[in-house]
Amino acid sequence: MFCIGVYDTRKEILREMRERLVSCSVRTDRDFEILWMTDASAAEKMETYALKMQLALISLDSPESRHMGEQIYFFNPDCRICYYKSKKCDLEPLLPSRPISFYLWEQEADVFGRKLEGLLREITGSGRVFFYETRKTSYVFGVRDILYFQSSLKYVEIHTRSREECSVFAKLSEIERRLKDSGLEECFLRIHKSYIVNIIYVEALDKAGRMVILSGGEQLPVSDAWYAHVAKRLAGLQ
Repeated sequence: MFCIGVYDTRKEILREMRERLVSCSVRTDRDFEILWMTDASAAEKMETYALKMQLALISLDSPESRHMGEQIYFFNPDCRICYYKSKKCDLEPLLPSRPISFYLWEQEADVFGRKLEGLLREITGSGRVFFYETRKTSYVFGVRDILYFQSSLKYVEIHTRSREECSVFAKLSEIERRLKDSGLEECFLRIHKSYIVNIIYVEALDKAGRMVILSGGEQLPVSDAWYAHVAKRLAGLQ
Protein backbone atom coordinates (compact mmCIF):
# COMPACT_ATOMS: atom_id res chain seq x y z
CA MET A 1 0.00 0.00 0.00
CA PHE A 2 1.04 3.59 -0.50
CA CYS A 3 2.32 5.37 2.59
CA ILE A 4 1.13 8.98 2.80
CA GLY A 5 2.21 11.39 5.51
CA VAL A 6 -0.15 14.23 6.52
CA TYR A 7 1.08 17.17 8.60
CA ASP A 8 -1.57 19.47 10.04
CA THR A 9 -2.57 20.57 13.54
CA ARG A 10 -6.21 21.48 12.87
CA LYS A 11 -8.75 18.81 13.77
CA GLU A 12 -11.40 20.04 11.34
CA ILE A 13 -8.98 19.94 8.40
CA LEU A 14 -7.70 16.50 9.43
CA ARG A 15 -11.26 15.15 9.42
CA GLU A 16 -11.82 16.55 5.94
CA MET A 17 -8.45 15.22 4.77
CA ARG A 18 -9.35 11.75 6.02
CA GLU A 19 -12.59 11.82 4.01
CA ARG A 20 -10.77 12.95 0.88
CA LEU A 21 -8.11 10.27 1.18
CA VAL A 22 -10.72 7.57 1.73
CA SER A 23 -12.59 8.80 -1.35
CA CYS A 24 -9.40 8.71 -3.44
CA SER A 25 -8.57 5.24 -2.14
CA VAL A 26 -11.95 3.96 -3.29
CA ARG A 27 -11.79 5.67 -6.71
CA THR A 28 -8.28 4.48 -7.51
CA ASP A 29 -8.63 1.06 -5.85
CA ARG A 30 -5.41 1.65 -3.90
CA ASP A 31 -4.70 0.97 -0.25
CA PHE A 32 -3.23 3.83 1.80
CA GLU A 33 -1.29 3.76 5.04
CA ILE A 34 -1.64 7.23 6.55
CA LEU A 35 0.91 8.68 8.95
CA TRP A 36 -0.88 11.46 10.83
CA MET A 37 1.70 14.02 11.99
CA THR A 38 -0.38 16.32 14.15
CA ASP A 39 2.18 18.22 16.22
CA ALA A 40 5.77 19.42 16.15
CA SER A 41 6.99 16.32 17.99
CA ALA A 42 6.69 14.42 14.70
CA ALA A 43 9.95 16.06 13.66
CA GLU A 44 11.78 13.97 16.25
CA LYS A 45 10.84 10.79 14.37
CA MET A 46 11.12 12.24 10.90
CA GLU A 47 14.04 10.09 9.75
CA THR A 48 11.94 6.96 10.26
CA TYR A 49 8.71 8.56 9.03
CA ALA A 50 10.27 9.99 5.88
CA LEU A 51 11.79 6.71 4.76
CA LYS A 52 8.37 5.05 4.75
CA MET A 53 6.54 7.77 2.85
CA GLN A 54 6.01 7.95 -0.88
CA LEU A 55 3.97 11.14 -0.56
CA ALA A 56 3.71 13.92 2.05
CA LEU A 57 0.78 16.36 2.33
CA ILE A 58 1.90 19.35 4.40
CA SER A 59 -0.15 22.30 5.60
CA LEU A 60 1.58 25.65 5.29
CA ASP A 61 -0.83 27.15 7.82
CA SER A 62 1.27 25.64 10.62
CA PRO A 63 4.45 27.53 11.65
CA GLU A 64 6.64 24.41 11.62
CA SER A 65 5.45 23.11 8.26
CA ARG A 66 8.21 24.49 6.07
CA HIS A 67 10.84 22.89 8.31
CA MET A 68 8.88 19.62 8.18
CA GLY A 69 9.03 19.59 4.39
CA GLU A 70 12.76 20.28 4.39
CA GLN A 71 13.32 17.43 6.84
CA ILE A 72 11.34 14.98 4.74
CA TYR A 73 13.30 15.92 1.64
CA PHE A 74 16.61 15.65 3.50
CA PHE A 75 15.91 12.10 4.70
CA ASN A 76 14.05 10.90 1.62
CA PRO A 77 14.49 12.90 -1.60
CA ASP A 78 12.28 10.38 -3.43
CA CYS A 79 9.23 11.33 -1.35
CA ARG A 80 6.81 13.56 -3.26
CA ILE A 81 5.74 16.66 -1.34
CA CYS A 82 2.44 18.47 -1.83
CA TYR A 83 1.94 21.66 0.18
CA TYR A 84 -1.51 23.07 0.84
CA LYS A 85 -2.63 26.38 2.35
CA SER A 86 -5.77 28.38 3.02
CA LYS A 87 -4.46 31.39 1.05
CA LYS A 88 -1.94 32.01 -1.71
CA CYS A 89 1.67 32.48 -0.64
CA ASP A 90 5.17 32.92 -2.03
CA LEU A 91 6.38 29.48 -3.10
CA GLU A 92 10.03 30.43 -3.67
CA PRO A 93 11.13 29.85 -0.03
CA LEU A 94 9.71 26.32 -0.30
CA LEU A 95 11.77 25.29 -3.31
CA PRO A 96 14.67 23.74 -1.31
CA SER A 97 12.30 20.90 -0.39
CA ARG A 98 11.30 20.48 -4.05
CA PRO A 99 7.51 20.42 -3.72
CA ILE A 100 5.87 18.63 -6.61
CA SER A 101 2.41 20.12 -6.13
CA PHE A 102 0.52 22.89 -4.34
CA TYR A 103 -3.16 23.11 -3.41
CA LEU A 104 -5.33 25.95 -2.09
CA TRP A 105 -7.73 24.59 0.50
CA GLU A 106 -10.48 26.93 -0.74
CA GLN A 107 -10.51 25.09 -4.09
CA GLU A 108 -13.04 22.34 -4.74
CA ALA A 109 -12.38 18.90 -3.28
CA ASP A 110 -12.32 17.36 -6.77
CA VAL A 111 -9.32 19.56 -7.60
CA PHE A 112 -7.51 18.00 -4.67
CA GLY A 113 -8.61 14.55 -5.84
CA ARG A 114 -7.22 15.07 -9.34
CA LYS A 115 -3.93 16.37 -7.96
CA LEU A 116 -3.62 13.39 -5.62
CA GLU A 117 -4.42 10.86 -8.31
CA GLY A 118 -1.87 12.50 -10.61
CA LEU A 119 0.77 12.27 -7.89
CA LEU A 120 0.04 8.57 -7.38
CA ARG A 121 0.40 7.92 -11.10
CA GLU A 122 3.68 9.82 -11.14
CA ILE A 123 4.99 7.81 -8.18
CA THR A 124 3.95 4.55 -9.81
CA GLY A 125 5.92 5.35 -12.96
CA SER A 126 8.92 6.94 -11.29
CA GLY A 127 11.10 3.82 -11.01
CA ARG A 128 11.93 4.71 -7.39
CA VAL A 129 9.41 2.41 -5.74
CA PHE A 130 9.07 -1.35 -5.56
CA PHE A 131 5.59 -2.85 -5.92
CA TYR A 132 4.54 -6.35 -4.98
CA GLU A 133 0.91 -7.37 -5.31
CA THR A 134 -0.85 -10.41 -3.87
CA ARG A 135 -4.47 -11.53 -4.06
CA LYS A 136 -5.16 -9.85 -0.72
CA THR A 137 -3.11 -6.67 -0.79
CA SER A 138 -0.35 -4.70 -2.49
CA TYR A 139 2.95 -3.54 -1.03
CA VAL A 140 4.77 -0.38 -2.00
CA PHE A 141 8.29 0.35 -0.76
CA GLY A 142 10.54 3.27 -1.54
CA VAL A 143 13.82 1.98 -2.95
CA ARG A 144 15.75 3.96 -0.33
CA ASP A 145 13.86 2.21 2.47
CA ILE A 146 14.79 -1.33 1.44
CA LEU A 147 17.96 -2.80 2.95
CA TYR A 148 17.69 -6.37 1.67
CA PHE A 149 15.39 -9.25 0.80
CA GLN A 150 15.81 -12.53 2.66
CA SER A 151 14.29 -15.86 1.68
CA SER A 152 12.71 -17.75 4.59
CA LEU A 153 11.08 -21.06 3.63
CA LYS A 154 8.03 -20.11 1.51
CA TYR A 155 8.26 -16.41 2.33
CA VAL A 156 10.52 -13.49 1.53
CA GLU A 157 11.22 -11.06 4.35
CA ILE A 158 11.73 -7.43 3.29
CA HIS A 159 14.09 -5.68 5.71
CA THR A 160 13.82 -1.89 5.70
CA ARG A 161 15.66 1.10 7.13
CA SER A 162 12.47 2.18 8.86
CA ARG A 163 12.66 -1.16 10.72
CA GLU A 164 9.22 -2.31 9.62
CA GLU A 165 9.69 -5.89 8.49
CA CYS A 166 7.29 -7.41 5.98
CA SER A 167 6.90 -11.02 4.84
CA VAL A 168 5.37 -11.89 1.47
CA PHE A 169 4.45 -15.33 0.20
CA ALA A 170 6.95 -15.61 -2.65
CA LYS A 171 10.21 -17.06 -3.87
CA LEU A 172 13.31 -14.88 -4.02
CA SER A 173 13.49 -15.57 -7.76
CA GLU A 174 10.05 -13.92 -8.11
CA ILE A 175 11.29 -10.84 -6.27
CA GLU A 176 14.36 -10.75 -8.49
CA ARG A 177 12.16 -10.89 -11.59
CA ARG A 178 9.92 -8.11 -10.26
CA LEU A 179 12.96 -5.92 -9.63
CA LYS A 180 14.14 -6.49 -13.18
CA ASP A 181 10.70 -5.82 -14.68
CA SER A 182 10.50 -2.59 -12.63
CA GLY A 183 13.86 -1.38 -13.92
CA LEU A 184 15.42 -1.66 -10.46
CA GLU A 185 17.99 -4.37 -11.15
CA GLU A 186 20.85 -1.83 -11.03
CA CYS A 187 19.88 -0.91 -7.46
CA PHE A 188 19.90 -4.47 -6.12
CA LEU A 189 22.33 -7.37 -6.13
CA ARG A 190 21.78 -11.09 -5.63
CA ILE A 191 24.52 -12.32 -3.28
CA HIS A 192 23.22 -15.69 -2.10
CA LYS A 193 20.37 -18.12 -2.74
CA SER A 194 18.66 -16.46 0.24
CA TYR A 195 19.65 -12.78 -0.10
CA ILE A 196 19.26 -9.81 -2.43
CA VAL A 197 20.83 -6.60 -1.12
CA ASN A 198 20.34 -2.92 -1.90
CA ILE A 199 23.68 -1.81 -3.33
CA ILE A 200 23.47 1.75 -2.01
CA TYR A 201 23.81 0.41 1.55
CA VAL A 202 26.78 -1.88 0.90
CA GLU A 203 29.87 -0.36 2.51
CA ALA A 204 32.36 -3.17 2.04
CA LEU A 205 32.95 -6.66 0.71
CA ASP A 206 34.77 -8.87 3.19
CA LYS A 207 36.64 -11.16 0.81
CA ALA A 208 38.11 -13.38 3.50
CA GLY A 209 34.83 -13.85 5.34
CA ARG A 210 32.72 -13.88 2.15
CA MET A 211 30.35 -11.25 3.57
CA VAL A 212 28.94 -7.92 2.50
CA ILE A 213 28.83 -5.28 5.24
CA LEU A 214 26.00 -2.76 5.18
CA SER A 215 26.07 0.82 6.42
CA GLY A 216 24.02 -0.15 9.48
CA GLY A 217 26.50 -2.85 10.47
CA GLU A 218 24.54 -5.81 9.11
CA GLN A 219 26.69 -8.61 7.67
CA LEU A 220 25.19 -10.83 4.99
CA PRO A 221 26.77 -13.97 3.51
CA VAL A 222 27.98 -14.19 -0.08
CA SER A 223 27.75 -17.72 -1.48
CA ASP A 224 30.46 -19.31 -3.62
CA ALA A 225 28.05 -19.51 -6.55
CA TRP A 226 27.50 -15.75 -6.53
CA TYR A 227 30.87 -14.51 -5.31
CA ALA A 228 32.49 -13.73 -8.70
CA HIS A 229 29.43 -11.77 -9.82
CA VAL A 230 29.24 -9.91 -6.52
CA ALA A 231 32.96 -9.07 -6.54
CA LYS A 232 32.65 -7.67 -10.07
CA ARG A 233 29.65 -5.47 -9.21
CA LEU A 234 31.31 -4.25 -6.01
CA ALA A 235 34.79 -3.83 -7.49
CA GLY A 236 35.01 -0.23 -6.26
CA LEU A 237 34.59 -1.19 -2.61
CA GLN A 238 37.52 -1.93 -0.34
